[in-house]
Amino acid sequence: MNRVREFYRDAQTEWERMDLPLCRIEFASTLALIDSYFTKGMTVADIGGGPGRYAIELLKRGCHVTLFDLSAENIALARTKLTELGLTAEEFLVGMPEIFQHLLAGALTVFWHLGHFTISSRERSESRS
Repeated sequence: MNRVREFYRDAQTEWERMDLPLCRIEFASTLALIDSYFTKGMTVADIGGGPGRYAIELLKRGCHVTLFDLSAENIALARTKLTELGLTAEEFLVGMPEIFQHLLAGALTVFWHLGHFTISSRERSESRS
């Protein structure tokens, strides 16, 4: 878990990642999914929400968002970005225990970002042992 936390520690780089050509495709396709499946008034747990790019879009669409991330730096940047836009998340939480405790406390629609990092075959075999 520390390697993942370290990888995402540079919040500004993570914010700018969505401006890269291939990541713009990821962002656009995820927005299409948001528009198809998320409705105004939904309560959403944005797990692995990083600096808040998707939380911003969910909030603009009228969802109630709790933003979770392993990186305190990403959470801090998300707070800043939301404040700049006049948006407010329900909560900002850092760390895995907080995620699971919050999810167990009530039924939430979960929006979890997957697919923007890969695991080598060596790491996969190590995780199975």
